[in-house]
Amino acid sequence: MKRGILLAVALTIPLASALVVGGEAWAAKGPSGKEVCTTISGSASGNVSVGGCSGTGGISGSSTPFPATTLEHGGTVTFGSATVTFGAPALATKPGKKCAGYSKTASSNPFIDKFSGAVTGNSPQTLKLPGKYSGEVCVSTSGVISAVKPLKLS
Repeated sequence: MKRGILLAVALTIPLASALVVGGEAWAAKGPSGKEVCTTISGSASGNVSVGGCSGTGGISGSSTPFPATTLEHGGTVTFGSATVTFGAPALATKPGKKCAGYSKTASSNPFIDKFSGAVTGNSPQTLKLPGKYSGEVCVSTSGVISAVKPLKLS
């Protein structure tokens, strides 16, 4: 009888340890979709659209137009039946040497805004939260916005 109890205890301890140590393998993995959107276009004083989106984040296609201030302050953007909420970005401005209309001799030139921040919401949730986003846009002297680097969401 004692031998049976000892055997049961001896088999239970390694099984319990495997469940505790390997518990992470048993846990459900959360959403981890990623998207890349190749176009950003619009006006700094009006609306902007993001397009050419593809990936595993469930927002493929294009956004509906949204206020350009969303790129500056964050906000929610709709892509078909999905939405993505962007936190306020960190912005870095540099000369627009890669932008159309740039000239070394011009008194006024386009500039590049590099932006990055946190993805704070997604519905339906297909992106990791909190996630990250980043991209670069040219802003012309007349306020036209165009992508220099794609918008990346992860």
